Amino acid sequence: MKRLSVGLNIGVFVILLTGCWDQQALVDKALIDAIGLDQGKEDEIFGAVRFLRLKNKGGGQFEAKDELLEAEGSSLIELSQKLNMMMPGKIDANKAYILMIGEELAKQNIYPIIDPVFRNKGSFLGAKIMVTKGQAYNILSIEQEVSPIAFDLLEMIESGEDGSVIPDTNLFSIWSKMIDPGKDMMIPYIEKDPKDQLKLAGIALFNGTKYSGSHLNLNESTMLLLLMDELTTANIISIKIPKNNGKEKSVSKVVDKIKKQTDIKVDDQSKQITYSMDIRIKVRIQNYPQKSIKEIDIKDLNKKISIQLTKDAKEVIDIIQEANSDVLGIGRDISTKYPDLWKEMNWNEEYQKIKIEPKIKAEIVNTGTLF
Repeated sequence: MKRLSVGLNIGVFVILLTGCWDQQALVDKALIDAIGLDQGKEDEIFGAVRFLRLKNKGGGQFEAKDELLEAEGSSLIELSQKLNMMMPGKIDANKAYILMIGEELAKQNIYPIIDPVFRNKGSFLGAKIMVTKGQAYNILSIEQEVSPIAFDLLEMIESGEDGSVIPDTNLFSIWSKMIDPGKDMMIPYIEKDPKDQLKLAGIALFNGTKYSGSHLNLNESTMLLLLMDELTTANIISIKIPKNNGKEKSVSKVVDKIKKQTDIKVDDQSKQITYSMDIRIKVRIQNYPQKSIKEIDIKDLNKKISIQLTKDAKEVIDIIQEANSDVLGIGRDISTKYPDLWKEMNWNEEYQKIKIEPKIKAEIVNTGTLF
């Protein structure tokens, strides 16, 4: 075990103290803002925390220093106890708004991690959960020159949620999905490049409470959110459609409205399950490269966009089925419509065998500045 100071001086900030504020109480606290957990040696858990140490500069001024602690334990409880003993002053975990889980640990089972964290009365239920490529420690230990790494991670995740490229998730929603067997989870997936630049890489696909080892990139993640009718904002999507000369051109559009219908059919003899998705979307074209505005045939463009979106949807479905990740919640629909069949099935084995047939039809309702 060791304690590392990353040498990040956030600077001196002023706290306006009133009669009810206790300067000493502030100085005595270690404010944890991020936690990283990885697979350790021989089934142990390797953990690290980022915390702000407050130093009294006098005159109501404090200096906050971002520091890193690391330890290893046979369980989350033992790990917490070891980190507690290394912490300066009283620990305040209420501000721990980042929980990162390394991919190798996530492949084992995240339930023993999320459940005790959720049930801890001091935990922040709105904390952002993420799976990291490689070790979480490698990201948590990045040295920042301006702000703590936890701040950048939070901003990155919230920007992805606002832009509808990843789902809006937190500690509470992840825990809720863990105890709901009808739908698999997806959790933001992050990585860093060789220059220690953080990157939101998409979403990690889960089978039950275990990371499948597969993830969707940001474009694929957006398509999945469209299939789930979970786009939280008017989302700009760029696709490439074929030209008559065999080349491709990029079309940017804003999805304004989604209408989705699903249906389940079971063949009486083969018991083959077919899950169909009929999705109709209204879009506004933002960008469409052409020589002349008169070249745009709206009816033809509707058809081409629909074909390409359906193709992209099928590719995403291939990935989630290969990962054995029922993030669409198809199992729940089958259990509702065919309860007797559901009782006979081993869904973990049958999911990859069903036919999922998406069909997306786009209707251009506005071309913006193109006309």
